Amino acid sequence: MDVRLRTPRQEDSEPLYALESDPRVARMAAFGAPRDPAMWPAHWELVTTTPGITTRIVEADGVFAGMACCYPMDGVPNVGYSILPELWGRGIASAALRLLLDEIAVRPLEARVAEDNAPSRRVLEKAGFRVVEREVSFAPARGEQIPELVLTLEI
Repeated sequence: MDVRLRTPRQEDSEPLYALESDPRVARMAAFGAPRDPAMWPAHWELVTTTPGITTRIVEADGVFAGMACCYPMDGVPNVGYSILPELWGRGIASAALRLLLDEIAVRPLEARVAEDNAPSRRVLEKAGFRVVEREVSFAPARGEQIPELVLTLEI
């Protein structure tokens, strides 16, 4: 499968909103806030135009497959990604993260993952991230406190 990253275009707003609103995606991501349709245009504007936030659309074989991003959190650059559920398990997240890491030169980078999200943890560890901390945090998508792993990429 040919995986590529590209700059977001306006026509990506609707499929990205649908992806981020998918309950399966929200459950796996756990810590993202539920997306209010009325607030989506402001969020889209934020993630596509704010200096210091890098948002990329993931395409697999030329078709929208998800997103990958780098954003500041508590002064530390963090990476994240989200792939359409029907494409999970095909290596798209791993390929997209490698491409994003090629683009983002700053280190260290952090990533956070729900402890029970083993597939995402594997993606991060294959890219060189290592677990440095375990926290218990409120996961809005699950409505409860859950264990969260903080991973760091040093090189």
